[in-house]
Amino acid sequence: MAPLADAKAVFFDVDDTLYDFDRSMSLAFAHLHRAFPDVFAQHTVDRLAEAYWTHYRGMGEHAKRDLINRDPDLFRRTMWAGALAALGLDGHPDGLARRLTAEFEKVRPQHWRSSMYAGARDLLLDLKGQRVLGAITNGPSRVQRPKLEALEYRDFFPEDLVFVSGEFGVAKPDPSIFLAAAKAAGVAPEACVMVGDAREFDMPAKAVGFRTILFCEGRNVPDVSKDEHPPDAIARGYADVRRLLGA
Repeated sequence: MAPLADAKAVFFDVDDTLYDFDRSMSLAFAHLHRAFPDVFAQHTVDRLAEAYWTHYRGMGEHAKRDLINRDPDLFRRTMWAGALAALGLDGHPDGLARRLTAEFEKVRPQHWRSSMYAGARDLLLDLKGQRVLGAITNGPSRVQRPKLEALEYRDFFPEDLVFVSGEFGVAKPDPSIFLAAAKAAGVAPEACVMVGDAREFDMPAKAVGFRTILFCEGRNVPDVSKDEHPPDAIARGYADVRRLLGA
């Protein structure tokens, strides 16, 4: 295996790799609690978050994926309607879930930016002149593109090296998306590194020749010894990513 520092192209996942999704949601819950004081007067921010996540976890994964791919706006309204029902607030005037969703969407860009991992932007800017950089992310264009815009992706990633599964037609871990990324970078897959948090979606890039870095900031480091595609390295933050890539 060639050293990671010798990679000519580095691709990054977006959610929980470039920015902290849970932190962005915590900021959203706090904002909505402040923005709707009359609605949430009897409930803490923590109770609001608990109601939202309980409803989210109670919905089957297949149903969630189907709805978010088919209609992201309806998905978000459905999540907020469920949270309101769990809090006993579904008797409020019609349209409350819609108003919550609209406010949530309005502030999401600033929350994504505020939740970018420490050191991520600096590393990407430093790598820009040294390596070919890109992003490979799963999700509909209407969901992932606003995140990329909020993170000011054009500062580091050329447009032809941004792969959004909803635009490409298949999602990670399908090997074709990794192979297409390597081809667009103009290098062999063996010269590429994939940095991502998902063992089931990002680490299978190894199957086509990529080296891989499992990003674990804020999470327990898993036992990967029995994984089909164990990562070549594990990073607990962007200082580790920088060291591993020799930047």
